[in-house]
Amino acid sequence: MFLIKLILMSMIVFLPFNSMAAIMANNPELNAAVLNAVVQVMKECYEVRHLSGTHLAKCTLDIMHQSEFYNPGNYRVFLTGDVPGNSTLVISNESGYVLTCAVSANQKLRVSNCISNQKYPLTKGQELSITPP
Repeated sequence: MFLIKLILMSMIVFLPFNSMAAIMANNPELNAAVLNAVVQVMKECYEVRHLSGTHLAKCTLDIMHQSEFYNPGNYRVFLTGDVPGNSTLVISNESGYVLTCAVSANQKLRVSNCISNQKYPLTKGQELSITPP
């Protein structure tokens, strides 16, 4: 039984904050680039290295930190659900931009049905950080 129920498997990408975060929130090209970068790293960890569960989260986080992922919008990445199986990928930034995608992880990792919206930004007290083991 390789299905691991993950309550909150978060790959929180805390990289240097840039004062242009508010400008970047409304930049569709940057948002698409961030999504593509995250998905490519997840595919590397899942399809090539055959990692799942919290190991997938740790691998993704490690690769993004090692590659010095340029993160001007201070994007954070959260993955919840079963890996392998169905899960939800949420990418957000401090200005309140949120992108939510359905992720299907069986033989291959597939991201679909992405919905983006602008919400009120969270204050530091409202943010909760949980790092994978």
